[in-house]
Amino acid sequence: LLMGLLSIAFFDGFAMMYWKTYAALAWYVLSLYFLERRSWWAIVTGVLTVATHHQVGLLFGLVLLTWASLQTWPLFHKRYTTVTSWVPLSVGVGTCLVGLLWYAPIWHQAVLPHLVELLPWSGASGGNFPSPLFYIQTSGILLTLGVLGLCFTLRVERWTLWQLSVLWSVFFVVLHSVFYRRFFQQVDFFLLPFAAIGLRALWHRYSVSWIRYAFIVAIALQCVFTVIVLLGRDPVISASSFAEIQQLHSVVPATAFVMSADPRTTPFLRGWLPDQTIVGPGLFQIGWTAGQWSTFLMGSHDARINLMHTLPYPTWLYVSQECMDYYGNQAKALIADSCIVPTSVSHLYQFVCR
Repeated sequence: LLMGLLSIAFFDGFAMMYWKTYAALAWYVLSLYFLERRSWWAIVTGVLTVATHHQVGLLFGLVLLTWASLQTWPLFHKRYTTVTSWVPLSVGVGTCLVGLLWYAPIWHQAVLPHLVELLPWSGASGGNFPSPLFYIQTSGILLTLGVLGLCFTLRVERWTLWQLSVLWSVFFVVLHSVFYRRFFQQVDFFLLPFAAIGLRALWHRYSVSWIRYAFIVAIALQCVFTVIVLLGRDPVISASSFAEIQQLHSVVPATAFVMSADPRTTPFLRGWLPDQTIVGPGLFQIGWTAGQWSTFLMGSHDARINLMHTLPYPTWLYVSQECMDYYGNQAKALIADSCIVPTSVSHLYQFVCR
């Protein structure tokens, strides 16, 4: 509990509304519980893990197959085995197959574009999350305890599900695979129990008073760092922009195609316009490159029209006040385009040129 309260990455995941990630991690932890007890219930919770969040599901699949392979390989050299001995491999294969079937209807949107990005240093998007270096600087004490606790457990048992979860998460972060920044959320999450183990082990190993006082001071320093960062976390959009987005459903048709001019407001549009198609710079992509998005936002009228003609008609455009403040005159030039006309709702526009 103490390690969780001190975790900055854990709080950032909540503050940035990655709640579906935590729901998947809840199923993940239950899956580890059932797997360690060779229970077939692991298939149910494992499938729910994969179905709830594809990033956590990918991590779970890799960890599960690695652990199942390590558990099952010695069985091929034994003459007699029990049915429960094959639970890890059966659960691993079954979960992965059901998970693939679950994503089959949206394979071209959710899976296929990211396969190449799984390769190390593929240049894939790091994801909307602070850099690992930021957490190393602000959560160094907590991370150090986690690494020490991991090393302590490796001396007792090796390649457990929790250990493999840490190692695979670190793999994505270090090798800059797809969403590697967001994978630090998993690194931190799975290191938290090891941080508690590390602190407890150090406390019992060193009984000298001044050393224990040093541990207390270190935890207090981590608490200070955490509070400073948490107090500096502000909502990514203003209350007025949020109120505007909540009212858009009364104006925008259910089948509308809606563009956001900045990535911060795009997830809010996705949440409050669940029936519409939502896209934004770098999010819920429409096939545009970063250069094409730049042309749309800051290019000439003719270049913008050529891009807009590739989109469904009619297209709605939301330009938040935060976007106006950030882009300044360039944002004013965008909404001044003759093909982009204002609507009855503030900051909502419609593309009218066919």
